Amino acid sequence: MRRSQLHSDTLLSHLGDALRNRRVDIGITQQELANRTELHRTYITDVETGKRNISIRTYNKLTEALLCAMSFPLREMERTMSREGAGPLFGDKGGLSKGSILLRLKDDFFQKLENVALELQVKASMSKVQVDVENYSRDRGNYPYTIAALRLALHPPMPINPFTKNNEEPSIGSAVSEDIATRVPSKLRPGEIEYSPLNQGENYIIRGGGADGNGLEGHTIGSVYVLSGNLRTDNQP
Repeated sequence: MRRSQLHSDTLLSHLGDALRNRRVDIGITQQELANRTELHRTYITDVETGKRNISIRTYNKLTEALLCAMSFPLREMERTMSREGAGPLFGDKGGLSKGSILLRLKDDFFQKLENVALELQVKASMSKVQVDVENYSRDRGNYPYTIAALRLALHPPMPINPFTKNNEEPSIGSAVSEDIATRVPSKLRPGEIEYSPLNQGENYIIRGGGADGNGLEGHTIGSVYVLSGNLRTDNQP
């Protein structure tokens, strides 16, 4: 067996253990977890025994049903593996480090974890832009609707694009409504933050670029994750 495959199998086994332990800790059965996630019970069994590779979307569904953050099972894996003398999963600052054994694997699931971590940082930067824009609005009675006004609203340092590691100014987008912005895919560079002013500063839309060069996915399949001034969309946190 190739070393990378052996590592993948070991990690899947540890991940299954961590998910099973969390399920037991919150006191639900495999069938109850299957019901919550709309997955078959035998599928849950295969995941918990490390026999089933899973997608990021399924992993997210499982952690939501287990009432924990996506990072929680991974941290449990890290503690177990550290006792076995394995390499680090994470760096000192909490993200996946360059020395992480996860990034040396060819397994699709573990490769995508890096993108998930980066996209979470993009969402954090989007929230920072939103806070600055809201503060600007409280002082002036409207949201910024020109690039000059947006620059005035944003306080240093500028948002860092986690994909490029550079401070980047948000781009001015052309979204025309919140409804369309959440339904129509947008082409954005990975990590790019797009700010679209609406109705001469009455509202705004903020979108972020995901790892695939499209707008970050919303909470429902096919939707786009946005932040907006009226805070009504289902695709916000």
